Amino acid sequence: MAKPIFVVETPMMQTQEEFVNTQKVLENKLNDYHVLMVQANVDDFNFKVFYDKDFTEINYDELRKLIKEKLK
Repeated sequence: MAKPIFVVETPMMQTQEEFVNTQKVLENKLNDYHVLMVQANVDDFNFKVFYDKDFTEINYDELRKLIKEKLK
């Protein structure tokens, strides 16, 4: 079975060092997940989990669009 994708939106006020450290900690603690972190215009951390069984091709395209929007 494929690993779920754990998406974390982090506040923009987080420094690069804090961002990298947070990513490392999450990757070590959540080794059963693919961890994807993005800095976003949010006040607090937000989390979303995506499982392969929940996806159709359309949902996959929506996830890709969401990720691209957050990376802008």
